[in-house]
Amino acid sequence: MKVKKNRIFLTAVLIIALFLSAIPLALNKSVAFAGSSRTDVVTKNTIEDDLYGTDWVKEGVNHVKGVENVNSYIYFSPKNTKDSKIISKHRANENLKEMGIETCWFGSISLNISGLNGEFYVLFGLDSAYSSIAKSDFSAISFYDKGGNIGVKIINKNGTNVTPVKEISEDDPTIVFSYNTNLILDLTVSMDGEVSLLINDKYCGSATVNRSTGCFGFAQTGGSDVKITYTDDGFYTSVYDRPENADVDEDFEDGFDANRLFVNNNDDGKPLLWKKA
Repeated sequence: MKVKKNRIFLTAVLIIALFLSAIPLALNKSVAFAGSSRTDVVTKNTIEDDLYGTDWVKEGVNHVKGVENVNSYIYFSPKNTKDSKIISKHRANENLKEMGIETCWFGSISLNISGLNGEFYVLFGLDSAYSSIAKSDFSAISFYDKGGNIGVKIINKNGTNVTPVKEISEDDPTIVFSYNTNLILDLTVSMDGEVSLLINDKYCGSATVNRSTGCFGFAQTGGSDVKITYTDDGFYTSVYDRPENADVDEDFEDGFDANRLFVNNNDDGKPLLWKKA
């Protein structure tokens, strides 16, 4: 009987020892986080304050305070040069897709168009904020005069060549808008170039374009009379942050990508040291 009690005691001690030995392993378990966030492109923050310093590159356009300072807006004047532009400095980078991010531009923008001499572009996929509109590649939502109203189409631009991808107003005669009215654009552009567009809650269709990542902005091919401002929802681009919302696979065979992974040894704030075997 005494031997049996000793065996039970030894078994209990062994179990406790194994449990205690596992605690350091659990405490030293490394945790890696990755994910996405967003950056303001057309919002109250980027339009009302330092319009051209931090957030925008401009050529031939103005920043105008609205009536009683209710809204501020970007203004394209008919007197401006035909290649006037304002481009956001906030880019959508090509490597976002590697991080599991599928959408590069999303949200809503308010336009009020009083006149169009040529085309007015809401563009994306421009290589640089300083690129020439006349000679550069990009894709865009294009607004043009259609018999005294505003027509809409989705285009690709390759150098000086412009190719319609979807003739929205031609495909659906009801998608024609009046001048001097507020047009609320709900626009989504995926990393793969899938464009979805609603204007004033009217679905204008979708299309696949050549360009998506890079820079976003506004430009014209002639003298436009257009006011651009933000909506309550705002318009944004996806950015890689360092959050805890997505999974990243890493075998640590040759180290790890510190730009993709935030690594913390437990919760003590000390970094994980990687050493190849």
